[in-house]
Amino acid sequence: MKVRMAGLTKRWMLSVMSGILVVLILVEFMLILFARNYYFDSINQVLDAQTDTLESYFSSYRKVSDREFEQAATAFAETYEDKDRFEVQIFSSDGRIIVSTSGFVPEEGENISDYQTAIGNPDGGYKGSYRGELTTGEKVMAMTVALGDSCRAVRMLVSLELAERQIALLSVAALIVCAIFFSVTLFLGLFFIRSILTPVKKISTLAREIAQGNFSARIETSDRGEIGELCDSINYMAYELGTTEKMKNDFLSSVSHELRTPLTAIRGWGETVREMPDDTATVENGIGVILGETERLSVLVEDLLDFSRMQNGRLNVTLVDCDLNAVVRETMLAFVKQAEANGLAIRFKERRLPTVQGDPFRLKQVIANIIDNAIKNTPSGGRIVISTKVRETNAEIVISDNGKGIPLEDLDKVKLKFYKSEKNKTVRGSGIGLAVADEIVRKHGGSLVINSVENMGTTVTIGIPVTRQGEANEGE
Repeated sequence: MKVRMAGLTKRWMLSVMSGILVVLILVEFMLILFARNYYFDSINQVLDAQTDTLESYFSSYRKVSDREFEQAATAFAETYEDKDRFEVQIFSSDGRIIVSTSGFVPEEGENISDYQTAIGNPDGGYKGSYRGELTTGEKVMAMTVALGDSCRAVRMLVSLELAERQIALLSVAALIVCAIFFSVTLFLGLFFIRSILTPVKKISTLAREIAQGNFSARIETSDRGEIGELCDSINYMAYELGTTEKMKNDFLSSVSHELRTPLTAIRGWGETVREMPDDTATVENGIGVILGETERLSVLVEDLLDFSRMQNGRLNVTLVDCDLNAVVRETMLAFVKQAEANGLAIRFKERRLPTVQGDPFRLKQVIANIIDNAIKNTPSGGRIVISTKVRETNAEIVISDNGKGIPLEDLDKVKLKFYKSEKNKTVRGSGIGLAVADEIVRKHGGSLVINSVENMGTTVTIGIPVTRQGEANEGE
């Protein structure tokens, strides 16, 4: 597996794997230290037991002459059965080595500090120990026990070469195990990192494509864990961005059309009036059209400005004591002639309401947008009914029509910015009116709820919190 030391992989190698490596080195060191202590302590205990045995054996020779002691020492050396495991050296009363079970007298200058320590106690039974190297370079452990009030003593030596080989083998085995563990951890870690980096790279590539405007790009993944959820979220984001982009493009196209139509009418009638200044009827009609189209442009521009304020969080409302019935009446009067011109009946069922805190201008804007939508989407012969009532702590304005209604799949999207139903593309409008209206109502602490059944009609309920609970007549 090729390792690329960059980014997440590099940080993982430097932090996690370096930490594991340090821990493994410490474990190896502690294991070797434990093994050495264990082996050497075991050998020391064996030597201690063996020297106790030798002390007991020679205890009966403490008071004999040097000649008899030498004879006993020689006899012991000849019959000693553990010559292949231990070397026994026996010291005379004058401090020289009488005999050694190995058959060789140690060279002069050999370290016998354990003997010097043992004979320092004249009472006998005192021991001294030594661990080091002989002049030959062989590593040994020695223990000496004094035999009485002279320099007589018994020294036992054992080679540490076998123990050192065992410790070395154990160290190598532990090193191999640690190396295998480190390699497996490294492999699994790199595999795990790669399983993360692969979708991350895909996400990075997708993000660049999205930034370049390709909202149809998707990440294919079979992971059902956190990475899979992240990929699904990115795919959903791309889908939503694509939907928003399409809605924005449709919005721009709709706004362009909305601007072009009145501008074309204004320009055409302007040229007509200029060419026929003496035709009073034509001039009056032209000025009427120009003024009407200018009003349409003004409304559209104001909608765009409100939308811009909403996007920037600067859509403000000025709350004062407000009579909702009066607001509804004034707004409805502006649409009576338009409704009649479209063959619609418009009716206001007024009920007594308590005072609310509201911005009359903004509330008129909301009501006007909903009435205008009702007129545009209700065929000739239809009706629009506006009513007011109190429900719990809200004063409500209910605007109902029996027009085309809203398809079920579009009902939860109509308040989104830029959204315009595919079945409603030919109806004039920018597609931002309801988004602005919903924001205005929310600024009042209220709610705007839309219920609709396709081909049966739509009901829009605007709820505004009341400032005080007065008596309200629920009758007409």
